[in-house]
Order: sequence, then structure tokens, then C-alpha cells
Amino acid sequence: MSQRNAAKKQSARERVAAEQEAQRQRVRQRRRLGVLAAVLVVLGVATGVGVAVSASSSKPQAYSVPSNGTVVVDTFADPSKKPTALAYGPASAPHTLTIYEDFRCPYCKGLETDSSSVYKAYAAAGTLRVLFHPVTLIDSNDAGSGSLWSGAASVCAATVGKFDEYHDALYANQPDETDDAYNNTAKLIAVAKQVPGLDSPAFESCVTSGTYKGLVQQNMADFNTLRLGGTPTLMLDGKQLNLPASLYKVSADGKQVVGSNPAVLKQVLQAAGLP
Repeated sequence: MSQRNAAKKQSARERVAAEQEAQRQRVRQRRRLGVLAAVLVVLGVATGVGVAVSASSSKPQAYSVPSNGTVVVDTFADPSKKPTALAYGPASAPHTLTIYEDFRCPYCKGLETDSSSVYKAYAAAGTLRVLFHPVTLIDSNDAGSGSLWSGAASVCAATVGKFDEYHDALYANQPDETDDAYNNTAKLIAVAKQVPGLDSPAFESCVTSGTYKGLVQQNMADFNTLRLGGTPTLMLDGKQLNLPASLYKVSADGKQVVGSNPAVLKQVLQAAGLP
């Protein structure tokens, strides 16, 4: 590799690392604002002054859980001890990979592009169970509700055993991070039409009514309780994994994530204890 190409690759990785740190900074800032809002609410109660609080800081709505066993309690990384994790892989697997993700998050798409093959191979071999937690981080950072609606729609897909396929389709059709296109249920249903056997009147009703929005909100509440820094966050058997900038493939100009390196993810998982 030429010195110029090596320098470009290093620069791109540095930009990825910088963006990840910026995401963590936005999370910390949002938490500080949440604390301030809570204080202002108390003051508002005391003085009679009305204070508006963002939806991201409100308590999760009550929610229902699919009856087919696809949503479970993540005993390693679920402080609420409520069923909020969408399960993929055998329940008998000796290891559990927890993934906190956001369908609007470009780094989550980058991870899933190319590198999902790594955890799927472990799951197929019976070694790993993967527990997905859709959250609303981008909604909180950049405003909007697409993270919430798409997360809820993914649970609708799980009710008919199509979570994995719809999960992949949502990332394949992911809009730009600043485009809140997934807040449109017609868009979410259009994506579902790409998954054979998924779209139906029952599924569409589930999506348009936001049946599982409360479940996604609970995941975000757990994300905040755990004080996680950004998405994607991965944990193996409850231990958070360090995802190096080299995991991600970036465009030639270094401005966007375009994929990931499965060999890097496999190294991370093996270093954490997987065979």
C-alpha cells in the first residue's frame, strides 16, 4: 500500500472515530438537558410555570409483547428486567450477543452491511444467541420519530417470524441520517413488501397503530440507565465490546460509512471469548 493510500485510510478512520465521539458527546449533552428539564419541571410545579419536556425524557408507555416468544428478557443487559429484546438464534446457545441499535443510525447499517454474516454464522452453529434492542437515539439527537416507528415496525415483523428479514430490509433501505423518512408508516409498509410473506392487513394495522412503540421506548430508557455512549453498542455475555474505527468501511472522501469489515468483528468477538 502506498504511503498516500495509507494516509488516506488512516485519515478516514480518524474521521470515523471523531464522528463516534461526536455521537457520544450528543448523548451526554442530551442527558444533561434531561436533568435540566427535570429540575425545571420541579421548579415549574413549585411556581406554577409550565415547562415543556421532550418526549425522549418521558416515561415509556405501557406496551404489549408478541406471544410467539420472539421478544425476551435480556438478563445480561436489560436493567428493567422486562421483555424488550428481539431474539435471533437458539435459546440454548452458550453465549449471548446484545446489540443496541437504531434503524436511522449509519454506523448500525455499516455494522450490519457485511459483518452480520459473522454473528449469523455463530448463531447457525448454535454458539450464539443475538438479542436486538431497537432504540431512538437518532430521534433524540436529530429530532424526529423515525427511529421509534421503525423500531416498533420491526417488532410487528417479529410477530410473524420475519424480524430478521425485515431488520435487514430496513437497513438496506435506510434513508440519510438527517432524513426522518421512517416516521412515515407508508414507507415502512413499502419496505415490508420487499420481504416475502410479511405484508398483510394485520401487519399494516400493527405498523400504523404503533402497537409496539412503548417497547422501543422502554429499550431507550434501559439504554439511558446503562449510560451507553452510542449505537451500535455490542455486549458479549453482558460485557461491552470495544468496536474499533477499523471495523467500518468509509467512502473515498471519508464522509460516510459504507460497510464494515467482518474479519475485524470476528477478532473482537474472539478476543471477548467466542471460539
